[in-house]
Amino acid sequence: MRLLGIDTAYRNDAADPELVAQGNAEGRVVLTKDRGLLQRRELSAGAYVRGDSPDDQLADVLDRFAPPVAPWTRCLACNGGLDPVAKQEVEHLLEPGPARRTTVSPGAASAASSTGTVPMPAGCRPRRPGRPRQ
Repeated sequence: MRLLGIDTAYRNDAADPELVAQGNAEGRVVLTKDRGLLQRRELSAGAYVRGDSPDDQLADVLDRFAPPVAPWTRCLACNGGLDPVAKQEVEHLLEPGPARRTTVSPGAASAASSTGTVPMPAGCRPRRPGRPRQ
C-alpha cells in the first residue's frame, strides 16, 4: 500500500493490545484477518481483509475504502513522504551499480522526508518473486 502512496503503519511484531492502542492513537483503521482482534471492545475502527493472496487483499482494501492513490510518494521503509531532491544531493548515499549510473533530470531523485533515505530508481528495484511484470 505504501507503494501506492497510502499512509500505512505496519507492525508484524506487535501484540493485539499494542495494535489496538496504535490504531486508536493514530486514528487508523486496523486491517487484519484476525477476527479476535476485530472483536476487541476497545478497538475504535477495524476491518476484516478479504482474500488470501496479497493481490486479492489489496483489491479488497482499495474497493472498500477507496483511499487516494499517489504511487511512489511514500518511503517503503518508513512511510515518510518522498521529497524531490537533486541527484547531486543524494548521490553519495547511492550504492554502486545501476542506481549510481542512472541519469536523472535535476530534481528527479527523491528522499524520505523523515529519514533522508533514498529509494532505488524504479528500474533498479528487485522484483518480488512470483510476481509478473506489468
